[in-house]
Amino acid sequence: MRKLLMTLIGLSVLTACSVFDGGVKATSKEVSADIDYSTVSFSLYLQRGGLGGSEFEQYKTLSDSLFVECGDISKGRVSSEYQSVLAIDSQELAEVKKRIARYINKYDSISSDQYDAPGMEGGFSDPGKCIVRLRAGERSLEIKTSLDWVERSRDELSRELRHVVELIRGLPSNSLCENKDFYGLKRS
Repeated sequence: MRKLLMTLIGLSVLTACSVFDGGVKATSKEVSADIDYSTVSFSLYLQRGGLGGSEFEQYKTLSDSLFVECGDISKGRVSSEYQSVLAIDSQELAEVKKRIARYINKYDSISSDQYDAPGMEGGFSDPGKCIVRLRAGERSLEIKTSLDWVERSRDELSRELRHVVELIRGLPSNSLCENKDFYGLKRS
């Protein structure tokens, strides 16, 4: 009887610890109201192959502006069609940075086995590349995956990443290289 009682007490302590740990994790994932959004930065690189080579787009935050570039890659050579540093509406940029901070907080411990590997810059059937680097203060996150994985959005991780990517693509007032969507990824 005493052994059974000790076992029940041990199980209840373990259960209480599990419930407590879950609550702490959920709280730590929330975005703090006092985050300094000036510390949030990102870079995004998209590439997808077609019949005549590959197309690419890239976006990088600078202090208060956005570097953008797009063009083609043929036989390993990059041909930039458009390259610029753009002024971005500060409120719009702040909203994107808030979303990025939330994403980093939620997915700060993901591993590469949770998403597809990037393509190999092959032709038409290659799944493409999506390379995202996000930073908020001391925390950072890098995801190197396929463009198809982001576009298909089959799980919560890829759906939320797609939303972040589409927000970033929507920052410039005009589409880069006239790509209103980039192989299924739109501009939000």
